[in-house]
Amino acid sequence: MPFYTSVAAAYCDLGDYAAAKRFADRAYGMQGGSKGYTTELSLVYRRIKTETGDKY
Repeated sequence: MPFYTSVAAAYCDLGDYAAAKRFADRAYGMQGGSKGYTTELSLVYRRIKTETGDKY
């Protein structure tokens, strides 16, 4: 899961938010859904939402 989260963050850096969302979703599925606390993955999701205006 940390690998996919890192890849998602890297895609954010490149501005490819569709790919970032795909990898974030894969990491989310691997962790078994929401854990109820702030994680690196939740920060990636927040970044995607903030930088795209909630487009993805």
